[in-house]
Amino acid sequence: MSTRSNAILTGLALAALMTVGAFGPGEARAAFNVKKFACTDPGVNVDVSGLGNTNLCITGSVVLDLFCACENGGGNCPSDAHKQTTSLTASRSLSVQPQNGRVRTQFDLLAEVGDSNCSGNPANLVCPGGQDAKLVKFESDGAMFTICTTAAAAGEPCSCEGAPTVGDLPQTQTCPPFSQDLIPACLGLFP
Repeated sequence: MSTRSNAILTGLALAALMTVGAFGPGEARAAFNVKKFACTDPGVNVDVSGLGNTNLCITGSVVLDLFCACENGGGNCPSDAHKQTTSLTASRSLSVQPQNGRVRTQFDLLAEVGDSNCSGNPANLVCPGGQDAKLVKFESDGAMFTICTTAAAAGEPCSCEGAPTVGDLPQTQTCPPFSQDLIPACLGLFP
């Protein structure tokens, strides 16, 4: 072997020793790689590799603006003051156990919205006789999702608050705003 080859091999061995030396015995370099973290309807699609046996926490929350009005028996909403706009917050979290060091899942954030949100909590809209409280439309500025590592048991709620930064984690995704019109005839009450 030439002197140049020995110098290169010695340099590589020294670099390898320094790489091993940066981590204690038995410690592995964290390589939590986010391959996919994308908004879907009604949640996010998640693909994270390099987790080993570390569980992944997925959290999500959304604030919905609910537009409620009183509807008469003819399917119309009188233009009087019997209407209300209120907010509803929905949130969910889940600890997911990796398979072969990887989590691939669809995480949905579901919020039950309907007329009952107008006649009961949170709107408590009181309608005159012969009219019913109806959800005319709902909208949101977008849902927010976060992924991080967790010690929470698989299938249990978890939190990313204060989670350590390791590899690509934690990571947050804000999904686009959305809305849905349910009773078009009554939309004029909410300019």
